[in-house]
Formats: sequence, C-alpha cells, structure tokens
Amino acid sequence: MTGILSSMKTALFLLLLLGAASAVGTLIPQGELPGFYVERYGVAGARIIQALALDHLFSARWYICIGLLLTTSILICSSRRIKRRVSKRNVVSVIAHCGVVAVFVGALISLNLGQSEYLQIGIGDTADLAELGMGEQKITAQDFVIDYYPGGEPKQYTTYVVITGGADDGEVEKKISVNHPVKIGRLKLYQQSYGWLVRGEVTEGDRVLTRFETIDGGEVAIPGAANMRLRTFVAAGERDQGMPSSSGEPVLACALLDDHGVAYTGRLQAGESGEGAGYMITCEGFRRFTGLMVKNDPGVPVVFLGFLMMV
Repeated sequence: MTGILSSMKTALFLLLLLGAASAVGTLIPQGELPGFYVERYGVAGARIIQALALDHLFSARWYICIGLLLTTSILICSSRRIKRRVSKRNVVSVIAHCGVVAVFVGALISLNLGQSEYLQIGIGDTADLAELGMGEQKITAQDFVIDYYPGGEPKQYTTYVVITGGADDGEVEKKISVNHPVKIGRLKLYQQSYGWLVRGEVTEGDRVLTRFETIDGGEVAIPGAANMRLRTFVAAGERDQGMPSSSGEPVLACALLDDHGVAYTGRLQAGESGEGAGYMITCEGFRRFTGLMVKNDPGVPVVFLGFLMMV
C-alpha cells in the first residue's frame, strides 16, 4: 500500500478524483430534504444521490477517505524526495505540497467542527448566544439603518449592536454591515438580512383570542377557531425597497384563511383595525428586525496557513 501511495501518479489521480467529486458537490445542492431531490432529479436520480451521499458530499466518508489518501500520498512523496536530496528547490516543493495538505485538513475541520447559525433579532431585543451553543455573549440590537442610492435602491444596511459577556465580561458597541463582519472571540457576525415585525391582536367580540408579533410573511393560528389562521404581509414604507407609500409608513396586508380559502383580506396601518368573518384584527405597530449569521470556523487559520505555504 505504501508503495502505491508513494507514486506521484497516485497523488495526481487522487487529486483529480477529489477535484471531480468537489465539482459534483458544487453542482448538487447540499443538505436539502429528500423531497427536494425527488422533485428536481426524479426518483431514480434522488436514489443515486442519496446512495452515494451526494446530498452531503463534503462530509461523506468516501470523500474524506479520498482526501486522507491524498494527504498521506503527498506526505510520503515529499518525505522521500527530501531524503534523496536536500536542496532549496526540494524544500520549497515539499513546503508547497504540505500547504495542499494543510488546506485540505483545514477544510475538513471547517466542515466537521464549524458552526453556522442564523440569528433574527428585533430592534431593542437581546439574543443569548448560549441558547445556540455558540458562546456566552449576549447581543442587543440597538438600531438598524439603511443607506440608499440616489435612485432609491438600498446601498448598505447596518446593525448597531451592544455585545455583553464573554471573556472580558464587559460591554462593547459594534456596527455590522454587509461585507463588514464583526469578530467577537472565536465568532464572526455577518449582516445577512432585515425585515419588519408586525404586532397586533385578533379579537372576537370582547374576547382577545390571540396577541401576536410575527415577521413579514408569517402565519398566526387563531385559538378556538378550527384551522383559522391569519397570514401577514408588510407593504414597504417610503424609500424602503424603492416602493414609496402615501404615508411613508409600513402597512399590514393580512388575510384570514380557513379550510375553504380566504375569508377576509385587509390593509391596516399602525393603530387601525379591520373586521371580517366575525373577527376583529388590530395592527398595533411595526418594528425592524435584523438577520445576522453567526459563524465559528476553526478551520480558517489552518486553510490560511496552507495558502501561505503554497505561495
């Protein structure tokens, strides 16, 4: 086995095989539900994808085995080359080959030990990273600002946060914007999305059936009403998404749905109510939420070291 792995032809073959497999992994969406692959590739295609673990290729055992064989082959070839003749050229070549190994090892660390969680925080709210298993810090979203181009299209959006807890147990103010993440300890926070939260209530006569705060596109079940639910949409306010409204404020577009279809539709501004199908829907107000991606990627330093070794 060692004799086979000591051949540069073997190393090249494994490298090409790993590259071809990686290309397949970039073409086939990863980590989707089984139904997604049936719908997109058919029953036979979905079975092949799942049998070969192509739906989670980068953590599949056979993919990792190819990488480990390639790593072993490169290390054996490099050590034998150095033993035969120690020269500046050989040393540089071995370092570059080891760089390839480091990149692969770093990628494996990221794939198997890395964490990535989406965090949605309403402005004024606090999120505890301990609930995600990603640290002891707490993040409070203080403000959210959108900058616009002259034509009204969003140019940049920024979240102003206060971070508490962690190693120094202090309080730090940071701003997170697109392409400008913030590093806190071993974590990085990325600005990913934003939107509206709408707050209100549904009543029947003098009885409050439910109070809600939900995102744009959310759905609220109405207690005591079989399969009755409220679906909410937020129409943009002035200069938000380039769609001005008459008042410059967001508007709730809502629909009451039951088993027979749409029972009521309405458009409500903050403080307004609408009645339909025997229910009163009140829109109490709106506030922004920010969507942050929290990442812990321990493999990045190893990958960065590998690239430096190959330069």
